[in-house]
Formats: sequence, C-alpha cells, structure tokens
Amino acid sequence: MHLGASAEVIVPGITTRYTAKVDRIGWLVRRAVQANTDPVAAVDARTVEVRLALDKNGSTDLRHRINMQVQVAIQPVQVAVQP
Repeated sequence: MHLGASAEVIVPGITTRYTAKVDRIGWLVRRAVQANTDPVAAVDARTVEVRLALDKNGSTDLRHRINMQVQVAIQPVQVAVQP
C-alpha cells in the first residue's frame, strides 16, 4: 500500500462502486480483536488506519452518510521485476 494507491469503496445497499485514492496511512499497527466461533476467521489479523479521498461523485453521493461500515479494496502495488 502506498499514498495515491487506487481504491474501490462499496457501500452496502448501494449498487454504485466509488473510486478513491489513499490519502493517509497511519503509523500504528493494531491487533484485531475478534470473538468469533468461525474456524477459518483471521483471528490474528492486524489493522492500520487508512484515510481515503473519494472522487467527486462519491463525495457528492455520500456527503451526509457518516459512521457507516463499508467494504474497501485497495489495489496492490505493482512491482517491476528486473531480469
């Protein structure tokens, strides 16, 4: 992940997928605390706070929606391999 990376934001109940860019990356890595009985759940996951900047359409459509949980897919960094 890097600043300026492309991301896609999916809001439950809305069919539109919004594009965004990574604007800030936090410094603190936290351990995800999950009390889950799912045997395949990622119980040892780590999280980092990331702030995204939505594109103009996303900013307009989601302006009054706060404190919502959304799904975010951040595109991985493309690494060039030298022969």
